[in-house]
Amino acid sequence: MDDDGGTLDTAGRPVTRVHRQQSANKAANKAARTAGETMRQIPGFTRAEKLLIGLELTTGAAALASGALLAARPDGSFLHAGPQVLHRTPFRNWRLPGLLLAAGCGGGYLAAGTLQLLRHPAAPVVSGAAGAALVGLEIWEVAVIEFQPLEALYAAIGGAVAALAVRSAIEGRTLTP
Repeated sequence: MDDDGGTLDTAGRPVTRVHRQQSANKAANKAARTAGETMRQIPGFTRAEKLLIGLELTTGAAALASGALLAARPDGSFLHAGPQVLHRTPFRNWRLPGLLLAAGCGGGYLAAGTLQLLRHPAAPVVSGAAGAALVGLEIWEVAVIEFQPLEALYAAIGGAVAALAVRSAIEGRTLTP
């Protein structure tokens, strides 16, 4: 304390309101730097996880949209998919296959991607099941309907999702419940 009853700093100079604000700013900046260093220590998503999440969300959105379009126009006209290709299946039009595509593949892949984003403990299992199911679906389509190049692409995506899900399970980078 000085003679006027004010506070002195360590060098004996009077502490003003500006000095107090500067000290508070320094303390806040130090706290922010410490918090930033702590945030950097929390591991982010690896490149493999980002790829997995991207594949799942993109595939899920595409399946949801395609399935909705097939269900909306069961003759397949929105996607230039004639019902004649269904002649060896139990389906006579695209309504039920569209609903199954939207709900099963679209919903499944969107759920898997969301679980991966949340680092849910069930994420690797759901992702692996979604990948394996897509591979199985594409094999069935080639065997029963006919080969289309897009089926090979989606089978490859399903295989990649399954493989990345196994990698995710092995690395164990999920949050514990």
